[in-house]
Amino acid sequence: MESKDIDKILSNKKLIDKKFKSEHWDKYIGKKFDNLSFEEITKFRQNGLSDGLDNSRLINLDFLNKKILDFKNTLELFNLDFDKVNHFFMEKNIGENKIFINYKDKYIDLVQLDHIILYLLIQKYCLKKEDKNLNILEIGAGFGNLARMILNEYNAKYFIIDLPEQLILQGYYLTQFFPNKKICFAEDLPNLCLEEEHVKKYDIFLLPPSIKIQTNLKLNCVINSASFMEMRKKDIKEYFKIIEKNLKSEGFFFNNNRYFKDTSGEKIRLYEYPYDKKCKVIYSNQYLFFYRLHTLITKKIDVETNEIVEELSKIKKLAKNHEYPNFIPIKLMRIYQLIKKYLKLKDNDH
Repeated sequence: MESKDIDKILSNKKLIDKKFKSEHWDKYIGKKFDNLSFEEITKFRQNGLSDGLDNSRLINLDFLNKKILDFKNTLELFNLDFDKVNHFFMEKNIGENKIFINYKDKYIDLVQLDHIILYLLIQKYCLKKEDKNLNILEIGAGFGNLARMILNEYNAKYFIIDLPEQLILQGYYLTQFFPNKKICFAEDLPNLCLEEEHVKKYDIFLLPPSIKIQTNLKLNCVINSASFMEMRKKDIKEYFKIIEKNLKSEGFFFNNNRYFKDTSGEKIRLYEYPYDKKCKVIYSNQYLFFYRLHTLITKKIDVETNEIVEELSKIKKLAKNHEYPNFIPIKLMRIYQLIKKYLKLKDNDH
């Protein structure tokens, strides 16, 4: 890897700012990236740098094998078997994850099982095989694994907006798989302004939350999976503004998040997301892999309807099984959960 690319990856450390983090990510990230070396980045999947994005290192092989069986059952819903999707798995163990199964020279691990299901849903409802010259935005992209899958299958410009700490991991990961693609780092953008000239010049864009988008990205698809639920309400609102401004007519928004989560320090409810009325519901259902998550896919249209309002109302009814009463403060619920966990551990000891 060239030293200039290493310098650009590490330069994201200068952008780290606590004001962009919810309580959730402030807790997970802490000071892990403060004195980061490049050698540590190369081992990010075994040393805790990717915890919260990818918990593969925290499981054992028995658990992974069970998840592979669940994955194979889920594939039947797409009329696929394991060998038909084997090409999606990594051929290089980038990040040096230690918990994996090797099958036909591919590395099978926990996070990839989930991302293949996400990819299959996106492919089925949002993208067509014949689509060319796509513009795709992923908000909160983990370490870049779903981006890798999509870029391997489609001719696309791929925009990622994420915390600087995650951009570091994505920068390393994606350069390993796409050495010939032009990657735009924050350092390549004067005053952190993304303009049309940059869009024409680069293939992959790793952008911090402080980015100023000075052109219409003309997006065919926007993806958010399991990160809005860990943000603050004000941050979700800002991202929805970006989506509304940059998503093309007939473009798709793939939203896969929990019905309810409070780890950001606020009670985040999917049915309260600030959707624009100019959208048609394409798919709405409990996520195939995890019952607390809901997959909501919409298409941007040119006229306002009440379709999304009605769908969010349906999701609100489903969410009753996943959230606690509104009058209970988050801090009190956390105390209750700690006590419950302690009593369960105590029972197990006996």
